[in-house]
Amino acid sequence: MLFSLLGRNAYKILNVIVFLYQLQLYVLPVSQNPLKKALAYKDEGNKYFKSGKYAGAIKCYDNAIEICPKDSKLDLSTFYQNRAAAYEQMVGMKY
Repeated sequence: MLFSLLGRNAYKILNVIVFLYQLQLYVLPVSQNPLKKALAYKDEGNKYFKSGKYAGAIKCYDNAIEICPKDSKLDLSTFYQNRAAAYEQMVGMKY
């Protein structure tokens, strides 16, 4: 419906909208951008994971999952996979 109303320019307009959405990832500070903040939590969780602090990593991945926009499915799947890997490492450990 929208494309028929806008005619030939619909795809150009859509491309501009997508570009502006992606641009915000680079322009907005971390505190104002939920996806950027979620990615920062993931990076922090990765540091915990690499140092063997799996409980800390799980908390970071939980935070990332909680604030990540639900339309960022690829990022969400990464956070869930990272959290699962941290839980898997904790199996058999006393924590």
